[in-house]
Amino acid sequence: MFDGLDDIKWEDFGETHIAIGVKTYEIPDLIRDMLHDDPEQREWAIAYLLGEGQHLGMLDKPTPYIIPFVLEVLEKHPTYDQRGYLMLGISLMFDQMFNWSNFEYMRLAIAVYDAIKPGYEIYKRLLNDPETEVRLYSAQVLSWMQDHTIDALSALTARLKLELDAEVRQEVIKGIIKLISLDGKIYLWSPEGKAIIQDMYEYLKDKGAFEEKVVFSRELERHYFRYDDDIEMFMQRIKARAKLTGKWDDDD
Repeated sequence: MFDGLDDIKWEDFGETHIAIGVKTYEIPDLIRDMLHDDPEQREWAIAYLLGEGQHLGMLDKPTPYIIPFVLEVLEKHPTYDQRGYLMLGISLMFDQMFNWSNFEYMRLAIAVYDAIKPGYEIYKRLLNDPETEVRLYSAQVLSWMQDHTIDALSALTARLKLELDAEVRQEVIKGIIKLISLDGKIYLWSPEGKAIIQDMYEYLKDKGAFEEKVVFSRELERHYFRYDDDIEMFMQRIKARAKLTGKWDDDD
């Protein structure tokens, strides 16, 4: 485990902001502590490595070098007790990636994304994990995997038709629409995108809970895309009903 960990000159990163009070030379020990016998020690290690000392998902210069060791834990320890925590941290990194304030931060964000991408097969496997929170955060991460859009859409669509947890189902719906809307090759108004939306509409209108129909309609409206009359009428009916019950917020 953790081959090459001590070959990285962690101290060369200088001060780090991933967690208050952590020095970069301490990172190798924190990485090893992800597999510590003491569960509390494991949790502390993850908190420090993924930035919860300030903001979970915080990015800093060491982050692209930390992620491969996080992925190694997820790959080699499929039942790792804190896998949900690790996936949450990775998921929240995407929020941080788009806080671009300068080109240096943009380069860091791209380096972090490039470090996350190799874990695609892990995230897809965890989308079917027995633990609800693991599936939830895996769906969130998959929704950003634009280098694997076709396969990720297939995985999320399959998960929607198997998933029983309401919150995960809603996250999967959001993830599908996000992937289509953000990807440069398949997008909501393309034939491929429309076919996926049509399939999800046909499924949700018959088998989806009302809250799921609200998520579907709100996400489509949020991205300013219009479809055939059936979907348009469906969206308007759901929106009207949701507003009456307080389940539609235009600012949400």
